Amino acid sequence: MTVETDRNDRPAARRISGRERCGWAATILGFAVILAGVFHFTGATVGGRVHDFRERRTYNEVKVAAHRAIPVTALLGVVGAGLVFLGAKLRASRRPAEPSS
Repeated sequence: MTVETDRNDRPAARRISGRERCGWAATILGFAVILAGVFHFTGATVGGRVHDFRERRTYNEVKVAAHRAIPVTALLGVVGAGLVFLGAKLRASRRPAEPSS
């Protein structure tokens, strides 16, 4: 006697294919990389904690720090966006193709 299980009877985690799981992981990692780029740029421009008014950075020092941080920030943003698009593509590849009219 065999017992057939319906697809809807399985837990939600098992209904997701491995490809879709990889897609979600890539998307989450992509957003984390983008957020790391935002934190990198913010940290470069804001700088450390200022204890006294005399210790503050000048406008020129902040501008130079921001310009130095732009290449790494842009690289992190592009890599993060690529991971998000890759994750979306992996998740979409699981869906069946729609019939053309």
